[in-house]
Amino acid sequence: MQSPKTAVARWVMALLACLFVLMPSAYGDACTPVGADYCVCEMGDGKGIDLRPVGSTWSGWFQAGDGMEYAWSPCRGTLDFGPECTADTGAALCQGPTTRFSLGKVTSASFDVARTVTPTRTTLTYTGGDAERKAVVTLVCMQEQNSFIFTGEEPALNYQFTYTGPSACISSDPDKPEEHHDVTVSISAGSVMLIIFFVGLAFYFVVGALFMRFGRHAEGSEVVPNKSFWTGLPGLIKDGGLFLISPCRGGGSEKAYEQL
Repeated sequence: MQSPKTAVARWVMALLACLFVLMPSAYGDACTPVGADYCVCEMGDGKGIDLRPVGSTWSGWFQAGDGMEYAWSPCRGTLDFGPECTADTGAALCQGPTTRFSLGKVTSASFDVARTVTPTRTTLTYTGGDAERKAVVTLVCMQEQNSFIFTGEEPALNYQFTYTGPSACISSDPDKPEEHHDVTVSISAGSVMLIIFFVGLAFYFVVGALFMRFGRHAEGSEVVPNKSFWTGLPGLIKDGGLFLISPCRGGGSEKAYEQL
């Protein structure tokens, strides 16, 4: 039978693991490409990003600050700057114009939507370019603008761009992007869980401290509810961590824990 100390340590590690899993969803939502063109994506709630209106707006060469020229078309099969950048190679972004390189394939498009910021920002990543080149396009929701710019190469062979325009806005209907003033900020499940956790923790301390102060007439640090538990929490976390990694260090887990 496990000791109370073992049970608490395991409970603490499980709670921390759950929070670790939930935290990424508080910052971005995966948006899965749908359709054959790879320029429309959809999230779990049915909303998404539709870049089809962008079409071939920037499919011709445009001058960038690094002395190179670039061409972008988010939908499949529209670039034609052979032989490296053609519909056959499936390039989404090309670097040129003299020596031409593909910066990533349309079919590799990966969308990550940050809906908790205003204006909405989406990270669109392309991989599979020539000589391991890749491109990251930051999509910024803005109704009154329509621009596509090169922002840098950092690190080497990783090209950064920013598209600002209405097609970067979250849309309930793929063919009708939402107006900027109608864009609502939605909260992911991870954000809700984190808010509930921290609000509950604050409520626990406030109510607990009031009870200890006026119910039990505690003073100083003694007003902290369950003080012995909280002061011993770092040690419990350490013990829980050692318990989790003990199988990797050899020996049975129960035997390893008894040595703590």
